[in-house]
Amino acid sequence: MKTMRWYNRISVRVPTIMALCIILPVSFLWYSYYQNLVSHVLENAADSVANSLYISSIHMEYMMEEVDKFSKTLPKDEELVALLENYMMGDDQLREVARSKLSLLLNQYISENRLLSSIFIVMEDSTGMLTSLTDQKEISVLEGEGREIYQRYMEKYRNRTQWTSLSGYFSSEPTMLSYIRPLPLPTMAGQNCAVFCNVSLEYWTDLIDTVGFEESFIVLQDYDGTLKLSTRPDWYQEFSVEEQQEYERVFDNQDTYGSFRIGSGNRENLVIFYNSLAVGWKYMGIVPVSSLSSSVWKEMHYITGIALVGILAAFLGTFFMKKSVFHPISDLMDTMQRSEGGHLQLAKERSQKDEIGYLIDRYNHMVRELTHLIDEVYVQNILRKQAQIKSLQSQMDEHFLYNILNGIYCEACRENAETSADMLLVVSKYFRMSLASGRDQVFVSEVITLMQYYIIIQEMRYRDKLQCDFQVSGDFSHAVVLKYLFQPIVENAIVHGCENKEGVCHISIILERREELLYFEVRDDGQGMTEEFLEKLLRNMTATPGEGGGNYALRNISEQIRLTYGEAYTVSIESRADQGTVVSFHLPIVEEGEDNA
Repeated sequence: MKTMRWYNRISVRVPTIMALCIILPVSFLWYSYYQNLVSHVLENAADSVANSLYISSIHMEYMMEEVDKFSKTLPKDEELVALLENYMMGDDQLREVARSKLSLLLNQYISENRLLSSIFIVMEDSTGMLTSLTDQKEISVLEGEGREIYQRYMEKYRNRTQWTSLSGYFSSEPTMLSYIRPLPLPTMAGQNCAVFCNVSLEYWTDLIDTVGFEESFIVLQDYDGTLKLSTRPDWYQEFSVEEQQEYERVFDNQDTYGSFRIGSGNRENLVIFYNSLAVGWKYMGIVPVSSLSSSVWKEMHYITGIALVGILAAFLGTFFMKKSVFHPISDLMDTMQRSEGGHLQLAKERSQKDEIGYLIDRYNHMVRELTHLIDEVYVQNILRKQAQIKSLQSQMDEHFLYNILNGIYCEACRENAETSADMLLVVSKYFRMSLASGRDQVFVSEVITLMQYYIIIQEMRYRDKLQCDFQVSGDFSHAVVLKYLFQPIVENAIVHGCENKEGVCHISIILERREELLYFEVRDDGQGMTEEFLEKLLRNMTATPGEGGGNYALRNISEQIRLTYGEAYTVSIESRADQGTVVSFHLPIVEEGEDNA
């Protein structure tokens, strides 16, 4: 049976005895006194906030009554009704005149009623929403904020008189308290029209922001729990607070006012509510209990000092006993556990050269040796990878040179030296660019130029028998790729796909950017491949270098892609006999200076 070591027994027994004799009684007395004090402070805060909510409700009821009176006068304003009818039924000229007059009339209403900051008029089946805003006199309801307001009206407030909040639609007024009233038009029966009377942000904020405690805020809802207003920005959404279980007590309680405490995440809040029966709204003040801590801690200084002295005395008795033995061993064990998870770390050095210090020194020596060996293996893998890529690219250079010189030789046999000289000139330009100052990777624009040179050479050789279509789309201004991935595929399409074809051979080359991927495709209408030959070709592509028969160009390209960009990227081949071949691949876009990995 495994027994506990002597240093572990000390670390357990001494703190336990100290806690039973000193810490527990002191902590119990401190906690009881603290809870009584907190209850007293919360009770006073609840009374203060409830009084503030009552005063706010009186001011809000007055404001709502004044806005309601004003909105009732609008259907009786003959000028307004006539202008709206002209706007909705008139031709373009009459509509424009009506819109201008309506804008002036709405601004006149606002100047006469200082409670309002703006007025909107929403009309069913109309493409525009009229406003009193100076920079947006007419807002389209087909897109943007106009569309959202229009859909909200049609879905929730059509033919209803309702207070609501409009939040997040306009930068000039992030949150508006709006009173919606239907606006009947006598000559347009069945045509829905409504006016939005928007209360000034400063006005309603001053009315309800009266709690006076740090980080506290006020929320106004109707009896259904729909949020109307809030002094806290992240509550400016219309959603049902009643759906949150912690606030259900507000809506279940029919008292005029009350308070309770809830937990919100890691914070505890004091919730105070007041029911305004006159307008059917609930006023809810939310005060974080932590904001009341300053007044609590002023009273807790004396008792806290006594408790801290007792706790300090208990811990000092065990600190010096544990420091020299238990902590070093515990730290070493933690470091070893992290190393087992793959994160090699050195243990904290120990100044005393005793048995524990010797263990730590031996462990640190082992970690240093392992780190050195891991670094060596990592560097060797990188060098091996680079050597493989350079070897593959070197083979591609030799293969390409052979095919080009063979083409020049065939052309020189058929004609005088003039055409051959032109071909040699293009070839020299190609090789000068393909060297790329010894770089393994080049810009995509350079690859495009290299392929264009190669196509010119082949068109000079095959003349009218070869037609190439080269399409490039997307921004590759800073993208880099391996040099020898693209031209060999074009070469295979011409040499193997079209050389033995009767008539004109068509080659289509596509290089385009698809989000963060580069897509390359070469399509020919040559002799194609049988299903059996295609399967053999695909097997050779995945064979180990040195194995398989022929087709090493595609195999080298596939291997370069795998080593450079990862196993997820490979070459795709589709072909049918006498119907041509399509070779394509995707690569991740790598900007200059980025790591392919």
